[in-house]
Amino acid sequence: MRVEIISIGSEMLAPEGVDTNSLYLTRELNRLGLEVQLKTTVGDTKEILVDTFKSALRRSELIIATGGIGPTADDVTKQALCRAIGRQMTLDEEVLDYLKDRFARRGKPFPPHFQQQATIPQGSLVLKNPVGTAPGVWITENQKNVILLPGVPHEMEYVFHNSVLLRLREIVKESQILDRRVFKVVGLNESEVDQLLKEEMAELKGNISLLAGWGEIEIRLKVIGRDKAEAERIFDQYEAHLRQKLGSHLLGKGEVTLEGVVGELLREKGATLAVAESCTGGLLGSRITDISGSSDYFNRGIVAYSNVAKIEELDVPQELIESHGAVSPEVAKAMAEGVRRLSQTDYGIGITGIAGPTGGTPDKPVGLVYIGVASEAGTRVEKFILLGSRKKVKFQSAQKALEMLREVLLAKR
Repeated sequence: MRVEIISIGSEMLAPEGVDTNSLYLTRELNRLGLEVQLKTTVGDTKEILVDTFKSALRRSELIIATGGIGPTADDVTKQALCRAIGRQMTLDEEVLDYLKDRFARRGKPFPPHFQQQATIPQGSLVLKNPVGTAPGVWITENQKNVILLPGVPHEMEYVFHNSVLLRLREIVKESQILDRRVFKVVGLNESEVDQLLKEEMAELKGNISLLAGWGEIEIRLKVIGRDKAEAERIFDQYEAHLRQKLGSHLLGKGEVTLEGVVGELLREKGATLAVAESCTGGLLGSRITDISGSSDYFNRGIVAYSNVAKIEELDVPQELIESHGAVSPEVAKAMAEGVRRLSQTDYGIGITGIAGPTGGTPDKPVGLVYIGVASEAGTRVEKFILLGSRKKVKFQSAQKALEMLREVLLAKR
């Protein structure tokens, strides 16, 4: 069944407009095994709404629209649908009585313009809304179903749950569920993941997608199963397959974070960590301590931004900075080893770089970052050229530091 959602209201097209209704509906429809193929946001312009409904009816079997069925002059959803399908509006006396009674129970006179909410498309089913004044309607046109719901979120959810859900279950003949899972990948860019999974991308076209973010790639997978348990079994099979293809680059699934995984590895080993940061300005320490219980393994973070701080706080030799520069592999190594020695931890991280947008030179451009990870086994230092804004360079620097530490921890498993 082709399904689409139309979100109606000029306020939804403003910069601050957030369409939470379609997210709720998508989640509930997925639980029925129904996939939403299209979402449209439309303002309160009758002519555009008429065209939108006509187009939707040509391509979809189920259309759910939210908003524009209230009592004000800009609430024109019902009128637009009637024009699109060639029906008249008719007064529903039962709805009118409900509205009048609602005002009477509050000791208020009935506003005449509220009668608009009691007019519905001819031949439609009224969906009662006891938590508001705008009833929904369900219209069947040429074996296609159009559902109009209130735009107020709590009203929309009530009407959908109490009046729409049961009828939709009757329409969906086979019991099934559409579920989604997100897998996160680190240490690879989008094109690299795409190449490693090119067979899967071709085979599962439409059911698998990649989303690139700062420092990680999301693999988004959807499956349809008879129930939740079957969907979980399919996901577990895919996860095992992805781990075989991606190896340690597969970070995990769902809401997993790199800092959370690193924390679990440190806790698993009973190991401790300290960090020394220059260009990231404390971002790495902040991300590490975003994890509840990080005090079990995180000892301290030192922001040694100036050369004086590197010398005084981390015991980086002054001659090292003078001969190699603050942004150098030698200084990153000394920072990692210095903070580890100072805090007496199992691991130490040192970060130094040029976040920009100023400060770069031909030899040391903006985005140049050196990261050191020190441990009892020695110190590993890597060089990175990171692109983007100052904020992005800082984030990616912290990301690379966590990736390096994770690789070291996994190698010692």
